[in-house]
Amino acid sequence: MKKIISYFICTLAIFLLYSQKVSAGSVGLYASSTSVTVGNTVIMTVKASAVEGRFSITSDNPNVLSGGSSSEWIDGTVTFSFYANNTGSATIRLTPVDAADYNGQVYTDSHSVTVYVNPKRIVKLSSDNTLESLSIKDASLDKEFDKDTLEYTAMLEAGTDKITLEASPSNGGATITGTGEHEVEEGDNDFEIIVTAEDGSTRTYKIKVTVKEYNPVTVKIDGKNYIVVRNKKNLTPPDNYEESTLKIGKEEVPVYIGKITKYTLIALKNDKGKQNWYVKDKDNYTLYNEYKFGSTILYIQELKDIPTNFKKTTITYQKKDIPAYKEDEKSDYALLYGMNVETGKANIYMYDAKEGTVQIYNEAYFNKVNKENSLYLKITLAVSVCLLISIGTIIYLLIKKKGK
Repeated sequence: MKKIISYFICTLAIFLLYSQKVSAGSVGLYASSTSVTVGNTVIMTVKASAVEGRFSITSDNPNVLSGGSSSEWIDGTVTFSFYANNTGSATIRLTPVDAADYNGQVYTDSHSVTVYVNPKRIVKLSSDNTLESLSIKDASLDKEFDKDTLEYTAMLEAGTDKITLEASPSNGGATITGTGEHEVEEGDNDFEIIVTAEDGSTRTYKIKVTVKEYNPVTVKIDGKNYIVVRNKKNLTPPDNYEESTLKIGKEEVPVYIGKITKYTLIALKNDKGKQNWYVKDKDNYTLYNEYKFGSTILYIQELKDIPTNFKKTTITYQKKDIPAYKEDEKSDYALLYGMNVETGKANIYMYDAKEGTVQIYNEAYFNKVNKENSLYLKITLAVSVCLLISIGTIIYLLIKKKGK
């Protein structure tokens, strides 16, 4: 029996000692790097497991590696930064000041890591600011590219409105500006490709791109010459018009066909460079302008059969003079003839200058209103005459009575 009890006591003691050992705490010290250059930072990580308290973490050579703390509470994971000031080596030491494990046992273990600080590497920056290649996509330069030749020219076909400049540096560390897609116009277009070397020095390559002009196509309107605008970049057609082409003489020119109006529009510019749309009907050209009256958009035209009592005149609308027809020049109302570009139907419209609106003109209704207005005027005039006669008679009788 005594042997059994002794065995039990020994087993319990061993278990208690083992449990104590298993639950004992630990602390680790880890460096982000043990070899750095001057100017860099080392991160020291402290990992405490089942231990907490105050620790000091310091460098034995602050002239080389400075940072840390003389007293820092640690419970879990904490990081500290050390700055590399000069070349040499420094040992980072973690020492418990007042710490214990979770069993209440005083923790006394110290830890250290040695870090070596190397001289700062001197990197020489390249001064190479030349190009290895330079080109225009789908076009040719006037001469073969040479990195020491800084100016080039290129001739492009008429109608070209965009180009893509391509280039690559001789040194991979250099940067380039000025490449990519660019818009061009007829005539000369100047571009610069700037190469900046690693050390900041620059070199500029220049390219003069000339876009050929179309052979001028002229038409005559009222004895004056107008040039057909052929660069589609300068053309913005009205809504509901589709791009097309036709030939004038031997040259093909851009035109736009109305999906609703069925008109053929062509852009012409006069000798002063002013550009307008014209309706082309065989060899005839008529100025085309759209005017918006409220929600109605009209293409104003001349009226061949002018209604009775109306005379041709002009009104100013949107700072332009347009043909109109009035009974009285001073009237705020005028007749306009035009096609509604959203329906394709042409009508005579009554324009109200005060409201800036139009409505389809109904001659019968207009005549009826005129007749009613005329009758009203006659009745008003007759009543006014009768009233004047009555007043005159009363005055006469009063004067006569007073005389008696």
